Amino acid sequence: MKNWFLLFIAVLFTASTQAQELKVKVTMNTPKLQTADPAVFQTLRQAIEEFMNNQKWTTDVFDEEERIKMDIVITISKELSSNSFEAEFSCQSIRPVYNSNYETPLFKHQDKDVVFSYEQFQALDYSQTTYLNNLTSVLAFYAYIAIGLDYESFSPLGGEPYFKLLGIW
Repeated sequence: MKNWFLLFIAVLFTASTQAQELKVKVTMNTPKLQTADPAVFQTLRQAIEEFMNNQKWTTDVFDEEERIKMDIVITISKELSSNSFEAEFSCQSIRPVYNSNYETPLFKHQDKDVVFSYEQFQALDYSQTTYLNNLTSVLAFYAYIAIGLDYESFSPLGGEPYFKLLGIW
């Protein structure tokens, strides 16, 4: 019985130390929706949250409470086809203020006219070295900017490796 308990504790500890870097919440707005099935946007929202939250963006280990909070609001402005869309992306990352109990925005950005394709239940694939699609490339850009700025807020040049990945350093 003691061995099972130790195994359970080891699995629990391993799972809790493998938390990814981001804690993303996505909101989808579809004010001009005409032909696409609304369920597509619900699965897209879930797919983006899973992609951003489960992707391993760095080699560092983050505790659950250390994850960088991000809010992404996607407003679909045009349906170019049944699986191609033009949208506005608003992204904000948030960090705690040192020695306090409140948070403050660290990064806010609004991207207009982002064109991407998505079919319901499509896996969101990403490669750091190869362009696969516009949606995951834009999301990865936001992830690395948020991570880089978060690291910069803790130490000078702390975010340099993540900005170099984007080619902006």
